[in-house]
Amino acid sequence: LNRNFPIHWGKSGSEYSSDKKDSPYFRGLHEGSELETQALIHLFERENFVASISFHAFANSLLYPYSIEGFLNPEPDLAKEFGRKLTRFIRSTNSNKPFKFRKNIYPVDGVDQDFYYFKYGTLAYIFETSHFNPEYKHVGKIIENYRIVWLRLLDEISFGKKLLYRILDEEGNPNELIYQGAYR
Repeated sequence: LNRNFPIHWGKSGSEYSSDKKDSPYFRGLHEGSELETQALIHLFERENFVASISFHAFANSLLYPYSIEGFLNPEPDLAKEFGRKLTRFIRSTNSNKPFKFRKNIYPVDGVDQDFYYFKYGTLAYIFETSHFNPEYKHVGKIIENYRIVWLRLLDEISFGKKLLYRILDEEGNPNELIYQGAYR
């Protein structure tokens, strides 16, 4: 699913976005081809999420949009600044891998976070855990260490400073569109 979203789908030429069904990086038959991808798109259209975190393994990082090579982020880059705040106190639970905050791990296209950010303005992140299939005895410690990320996200969205824009039509009446973005 992470390569199936309709943003720059199949255009990177990266080995990490494949048209081969037997590849671990298969991006789907066409953009948005998977039912799960379609369900997530419909959910985002309906709910207008302010923020999102997708959990993955195991690069030990928080990734912010845009992971697509060559896509320029807007200035100010709220996703980057907000993500920096989320990860300020994260400590790696894997002594062989420091925790990183970055745009991408490798070139890829059709990524959910990029689509959510581009299409809906959602502060969307991919959270890469520190271990791949860890022993069960370590799972609690790993999860607890990263709990701070989603708690800070909820806290900031709920109680942090915000900008609220109301768009008016030609007669000065409020338009249906209201954009709410987190900024601090």
